[in-house]
Amino acid sequence: MQAQSLSSLAGRPVLAAVRPQSALRLAIVAALGLGASIASAQEKAPSTNELEEILVTGTLIRGAAPTGSDLVTVSRDVIEATGVTTTAELLATVPQVTSFNTMPVGTSDFSQPITPPNLRGIGLGATATLVLVNGHRMVGAGVLQTIPDPSAIPTSAIERVEIIADGASATYGSDAVGGVINMILRKDFDGFETTAQYGYGDGFDTMDFNTVFGTTWGSGSMMIAYEYAGRNNLQGRERDYVTNDLTSQGGADSRSTLCYPGNVTYNNVNYTFPGLTPGLNRCDNTQYTDYLSAEHRNSVYATLRQDVTDNVEFFSEAYYSQRKSTPLNAQPGATFVIPITNPYFVAPPGGGFAPFEVVQYSFVREFGPNVENPQELTAGGLVAGVNVKLPGDWAMELLANYGIGTTETTDRSLNAAALNAAAAGTTLDTALDPFGGRTNPAVLAAIRSGGTYNDADQELREISLKFDGPLVSLPGGALRMAVGAQYHYEEIDAKTFYIQPNNRLDLVAPSYGDRSVRSAFAELNLPLVGSGNAFTGVRALTLSASTRYDDYSDFGDTTNPKFGLNWTVVDGFSLRASSGKSFHAPSLADSNVATVDSRLQILPFFPFFPPGALPGPAVVIAGGQPNLKPEKADTWSVGFDFNPAALDSLNVSATLYNIDFRDVLGIPFWTIGLFTNPALSQYYTYRPSAQQLDALLNSGIRIDGTLTPALRAAIIGGGEILDLRRRNLARQEVQGVDFNVNYSWNTSSGLFFAGLAGQRELKFDLTAAPGAAAVDQTERGRVKWRARGTFNWIGAQWSTGAFINYTGKYNNPNLLTQEVDAFVTVDAHVTYRPKATGWLEGTQVSLLADNVLDEEPPMYLSSPGFDSANSSALGRVVSINVRKSW
Repeated sequence: MQAQSLSSLAGRPVLAAVRPQSALRLAIVAALGLGASIASAQEKAPSTNELEEILVTGTLIRGAAPTGSDLVTVSRDVIEATGVTTTAELLATVPQVTSFNTMPVGTSDFSQPITPPNLRGIGLGATATLVLVNGHRMVGAGVLQTIPDPSAIPTSAIERVEIIADGASATYGSDAVGGVINMILRKDFDGFETTAQYGYGDGFDTMDFNTVFGTTWGSGSMMIAYEYAGRNNLQGRERDYVTNDLTSQGGADSRSTLCYPGNVTYNNVNYTFPGLTPGLNRCDNTQYTDYLSAEHRNSVYATLRQDVTDNVEFFSEAYYSQRKSTPLNAQPGATFVIPITNPYFVAPPGGGFAPFEVVQYSFVREFGPNVENPQELTAGGLVAGVNVKLPGDWAMELLANYGIGTTETTDRSLNAAALNAAAAGTTLDTALDPFGGRTNPAVLAAIRSGGTYNDADQELREISLKFDGPLVSLPGGALRMAVGAQYHYEEIDAKTFYIQPNNRLDLVAPSYGDRSVRSAFAELNLPLVGSGNAFTGVRALTLSASTRYDDYSDFGDTTNPKFGLNWTVVDGFSLRASSGKSFHAPSLADSNVATVDSRLQILPFFPFFPPGALPGPAVVIAGGQPNLKPEKADTWSVGFDFNPAALDSLNVSATLYNIDFRDVLGIPFWTIGLFTNPALSQYYTYRPSAQQLDALLNSGIRIDGTLTPALRAAIIGGGEILDLRRRNLARQEVQGVDFNVNYSWNTSSGLFFAGLAGQRELKFDLTAAPGAAAVDQTERGRVKWRARGTFNWIGAQWSTGAFINYTGKYNNPNLLTQEVDAFVTVDAHVTYRPKATGWLEGTQVSLLADNVLDEEPPMYLSSPGFDSANSSALGRVVSINVRKSW
């Protein structure tokens, strides 16, 4: 993108992988206060004692652009043109983020209540992507994860999002293997802006209200932004393609037999409720499961900047966010034994005699079709620091960062002990009646009382000191350097309680872990050739070198370098390259010996068994474990940027990237060959002996579930033990191409802009375990193409445009014989800015339509009938947005 006037940029929705040298220009323009639209943009000169030059993501040196790495920028205009109500939704507009073209949502249990962004789709979850705000970290969120929730930041406070989809541990330390997502806040905003938005879809509506107030004065500025976002839930029964019975489309019938009406097995024959005739009832638990839960979020962010003296500037940021959601799951069912001594025992007619019957049952009649699992996440933080101007154009930054977050989740289930006791009850007051619904209400209350309550507090403390400035003047420009140190501390204090009758909480799994990291870093920017010594074939040549040393209290030390090169061959055409090392330290939730999720799960039925074996009961060992090692990666990229003088508004760029990710934390899933790969055979035991099962049960690991004598015998006779704990298991080698083309042109009727940005994955080789062979995953469920096209027109009072989102074909990872069709959606928007004075001045009205063609997800022959990781069940949502600048 070339430097352009504010009037040509205002109101333009742009998703651009911009050239590094152009990224600096874009950042400078954005920081000057680009407003909501042509009508409401406000420009305010920064204070005369401004000490801070623009710092772009990917470098620690003021006034420099990241050398060798591509910079993807999502502008303020995209936020306004798309009408996104959360930062997670905003990031889902970026093809390099794996949530692209989906509706990112967390899980309905405590495992992952937030959906952190994941660049490149590498690593376990999103642990290999670093999320920053104004260049600093946020406190983590969750019980089983320590990744921050980007939606804690109000979208109204964000000026732009900068993404370096390249290894960046040399600059930022751990977690930056796949890249960095940095949310840059609005700066020197002067005015008062209010936005209200209401959106409606099929069975779904959403509401967003936000307001921003800012003011500047001669020596400083302040801003405060508040946002409320709310939505209702969306269940499977509201979409006809959501189902567990896919036989009509050539798939399998995965409906449950834990139903109401239920099933009885008597003398090894299956009978159905209510008439106890031979057969098997099945029910579809997708119908009453939330695929988007009801949610309400309040968030606020405030900033302050003040010149203390001519050479000292104080700055601070503070934020607070509270998110409440109420996921609804289908009412759980259970398998239990009714002995003949139960007064409600009913034998199937003509079934002969047996002393007991096995019942499969869901308590829909007693408790309703749904169970609520409420979640509440709060996060807050405070950043304070000073910028000090030093002699010789050097500067010092001292920054302190503190954050604290709390996650509370309730995961309701049946009380297995109460259920088994009631099934074995011998009186009308104590026994369970699954046949006629005559169970004593007190007995039902005890059965319903099961589940867990999970509470986790996380804390972040950081202090960093950085110096940067020029070392020496060279013909190509100034050799600049940044050097500094940082102290980082984090902790997690998590607890799990069993819910007992009368809502009593029994603590079963306390967990505490902490970590400190001492770091030192340095970066050099060396302009070998510039305007003062350019020659044919080398108009400019810049090298960069950076390194970071991190000393962990629990993992030892690591040093990670990175090198970059920018080479302008001729005016308008440049090449770039980067190479470096990155790493990710296992989170405290993974590596603490007492992690809250380390457990044995007793499962009466598990669908995944070795080939030729019938599905049956299983004991699953889940969670983290001690002695994990850091994940490490070698990364490199090469690319070009083309901006010809004859077509000044044309920008073309492409980047070839490669990531070799080793010691990757993983789980030995059946989808990567648990039962067929000899290297993974140590992680499962089919038909364990009594000694093997007892040794595991007595190992001291927490047990979730009840192992009845009948279930124990079934596991020994035809069940399995699966060790699915996280471990340094795999190696991933990823290669692909990022590309971007955009062009704008002015006409007498307004400004036009067209662009195409995307990603093509070329290789994803997975080595499932040490000693295993590498297997190419590109035909095993990986999406190879993701792209987003943009076309917009901006007139004097009207503007309109569309975004086309493309997720390419891929093979179903659970059924490789099925090729899943591409998912293509179109988002459109129209904005009107009236020429008015008085109370209408500074007003604009927008009509927004996401998935305007109401495209359904492509057929997916695995439960629940669509793939939420690569498509969305939300359908068309039309929104009205009103913005007013006061």
